Amino acid sequence: MKNPLPWWIALAAWLAGAVYVHMCFIKQVCCQKQQRIPAIEIKDSTLLDLHLDGLLFARTRADLYSDPTAKFILDSLAVYLKSRPNRRLTITGYHTATEAGQSVMPDLGVARALSVQHYLLSAGIPPNNIETKGLLTASLAFLRDSTNGLAFAFDQVPATENDLAYAQRFVDIFHTLDLYFPTGQAQYIKTPDTERFVAEAITYLRANPRARFMLTGHTDNVGSDASNIRLSRKRAETVRKRMSSQGIRFGQIETFAKGESQPKASNETPEGRRANRRVSIVVVR
Repeated sequence: MKNPLPWWIALAAWLAGAVYVHMCFIKQVCCQKQQRIPAIEIKDSTLLDLHLDGLLFARTRADLYSDPTAKFILDSLAVYLKSRPNRRLTITGYHTATEAGQSVMPDLGVARALSVQHYLLSAGIPPNNIETKGLLTASLAFLRDSTNGLAFAFDQVPATENDLAYAQRFVDIFHTLDLYFPTGQAQYIKTPDTERFVAEAITYLRANPRARFMLTGHTDNVGSDASNIRLSRKRAETVRKRMSSQGIRFGQIETFAKGESQPKASNETPEGRRANRRVSIVVVR
């Protein structure tokens, strides 16, 4: 019999190749290091510098993975926010058009941001210190059907009614916007975002007579429940008259009075009480 060594070498090479193809192209295990998704940078000037390496979400899903490393970073972020109540965090959740077509959630990006917000709220962060938004993107990176899908940014917590008003950002008329009032005045503070909201709402409501413009008045927790309900109703009715005078049919405007029952910030601080004294506006189809 001829020397069998070349045959054994060929068989070993074939087996090695088969294992490589199976692990790298089917199981995608051997290439994990080369395929790592870049870490999320969580930075606030020179005060905070965290790197979130973990994959947080499955494709088309918004519930957080139980990743110990990611939770440690989020816990560190919570400690930072607790120590600096004047800093506000904006969490942006990303999603792709393909995911949007396969998800039951109307805005998967917002849902992902809200998952992180809920985690931080459960750690004791005041709601006024966290904002969320969603963003559709074509460049979201996935690894084995998982992604991080988030971005973090910091700014100053608004301290006055004027700051609160200008901190509001127009998304569209179907996302709630809050109106704020100067102390002792009945007219809300106008900003480019509030005026854009009103202009686009007027156009939409004229073209869609069944749509409704919803105004909800809110207060802080100072005073009795009954007086706060009356005050919140008065604020909503004041805005209703203003909106009607700007071209929205009176019959398409609905008002609600919630008093102190739905705070957006803690009533334990002056800044939180100031943020709660508002009228929320949104268009409902």
